[in-house]
Amino acid sequence: MKFIGYWEYDSKDEKEVIAAYMRMLEQMAEEPKKWAKMIGDEMVIGGCGKGYTIYEADEPDQLGRVCVWMGPWCHYNFVPLFAVTAQMALVEERNKFLAEAEKEKQ
Repeated sequence: MKFIGYWEYDSKDEKEVIAAYMRMLEQMAEEPKKWAKMIGDEMVIGGCGKGYTIYEADEPDQLGRVCVWMGPWCHYNFVPLFAVTAQMALVEERNKFLAEAEKEKQ
């Protein structure tokens, strides 16, 4: 499943954030199955200190590792991403179910 991970850190911690991030990338390369996979580049929003990264994770612990590793300096907020076509199909399925339930009431 894909997630967008919004992150933010205090600019006074920038050196520590960069050092920890580089070590995290090394760990990701050594044991990729333990970590969420980064898709594309990390993006900065409006300058230093905040941005987002797209991740793909099979298990919550893979995202949890990112939070634990960077947690002393960065705050993360992960939001799941869903394909529009899949969501539209679910809405259609829900509406059909509700319409059938309404018919049964009558």
